[in-house]
Amino acid sequence: MRIPCPDGPDGIPRRLQDGGRHLKEKRQQTLLEARTEWIGDASAVGKLVNALPLPQGVKREQLSLQTGSEPYGLTVAYSAVGGNGPSDCAWMYRNATLLLSLIGNAERVVFLVDEESFRTEFLYTREQAERRERS
Repeated sequence: MRIPCPDGPDGIPRRLQDGGRHLKEKRQQTLLEARTEWIGDASAVGKLVNALPLPQGVKREQLSLQTGSEPYGLTVAYSAVGGNGPSDCAWMYRNATLLLSLIGNAERVVFLVDEESFRTEFLYTREQAERRERS
């Protein structure tokens, strides 16, 4: 089941319309060093995913890469720790945008967040990110 995230009229969460929060310098350096042109570079993609900031109460569980045919992408599964899932989806937009900008041939990012009684599925594509950048 796909649960929509509250957002503004252009499809971007209101909290991100001001550019979101800045990453700390160390995290920025880690992300830039792991940058890769290929979604199939599992080591680099894993480093990128592990360096992404997460909201309190969210734990990374699994990473899978879709490299067999286009559109190439990745799926990251998370769990809400102790039933304390995130209160909004802004972190997913921010992290998906980072991954799409740091993985050259990635076309889509899927985040799955399992909470006690439901799963949130978030899909963000390169096309969506590029549309946002132009606006």
